[in-house]
Amino acid sequence: MTFRKKYVVKKAKKNGSFVDGVWQDIASEEKIEVMASVQPATQSDYDAMELRSDGAVVERAIRIYTRENLKQAGNDGSNSADGDVLIYDDCEFLIRDKSSWQSGIIPHYRYLAVKI
Repeated sequence: MTFRKKYVVKKAKKNGSFVDGVWQDIASEEKIEVMASVQPATQSDYDAMELRSDGAVVERAIRIYTRENLKQAGNDGSNSADGDVLIYDDCEFLIRDKSSWQSGIIPHYRYLAVKI
């Protein structure tokens, strides 16, 4: 966690309203800056993500280490793409998996994100 850099995260927000009695989603986004360390995903990360995916091949994945609590996609049990997105290497990466490491020494979260 000592080699953190500043990255932009698009915070996913879903709003909406009823139009003629039908709910209409209105997607909006807020951009924030977070301090994080980004590293390549391991082969076991790729294997685990492909087992849970909807059949799509994971082209590129990264690990993200940060103190920020980010929203992971499909946290409600669905395979939706409503999670936060980190901008890295001029690409967008959707937060898919989250591990909390709150040991008290260096509290942080580890995320796995896939290129979208």
